[in-house]
Amino acid sequence: MLLRLLSIFVIVITTAGLAGCAELRGSRPAKRPGQPTVTKPQQVVSPDGVEREIIRPVSPQLASLKTPQRLASLEIVERGKAFLARREFDKALQMFQEAVTVDGTNGIAYYYLARVRYELRQWPEAMGLLERAESLLGDSPEWLANVEELRAIIRTAQS
Repeated sequence: MLLRLLSIFVIVITTAGLAGCAELRGSRPAKRPGQPTVTKPQQVVSPDGVEREIIRPVSPQLASLKTPQRLASLEIVERGKAFLARREFDKALQMFQEAVTVDGTNGIAYYYLARVRYELRQWPEAMGLLERAESLLGDSPEWLANVEELRAIIRTAQS
């Protein structure tokens, strides 16, 4: 437990330090307001045999919450998304649970945690996690649409 807390602390400090250094050096190109983040989506085949997109970019509004906990949580989410893309659901589940532990207000982490629960056919748990994600992502129409899409997929799978 102490080792886990220490590793989370190191992630938080490192992430905050790197973000600050990059801003001071100006090593990142300036981003115009409203400029979309482009991330190539990855496709996986879901349990119902349909190919679906699972990797979605983080919206600028949600990325603007730059607390050390949020930055660390988003970093953990990124690692979890890699496991999810490789269908390593047990490892993805651990990553997303850790992301929620680091920042319990990260709706994106709850969304991906629900996605893993869906893949594991744990549909009631997934629906509960989507409720939590929805309450935390209320100001992001894009993510609310993602939540609704996954909710509809789960309802279809339950039928």
